[in-house]
Amino acid sequence: MSSKLSLDEMWQVIEEYGIDRKLLETTQPSDELLFRLYSSIKQVKEKSDLFEKESVEFLKSGSLE
Repeated sequence: MSSKLSLDEMWQVIEEYGIDRKLLETTQPSDELLFRLYSSIKQVKEKSDLFEKESVEFLKSGSLE
């Protein structure tokens, strides 16, 4: 598997986030802009996943004291 990120992989993440590809393509985004959007979405997902994990651990610990 190649370590290079393809446009298709970026589009997949962008679309999974709920952004309509056809609508975004009407703005004719550059590859750089798509990468920046992709990167931002990945950061949001990572922070969200971390928050969820920490919340579950907190609730499992029963530490409401």
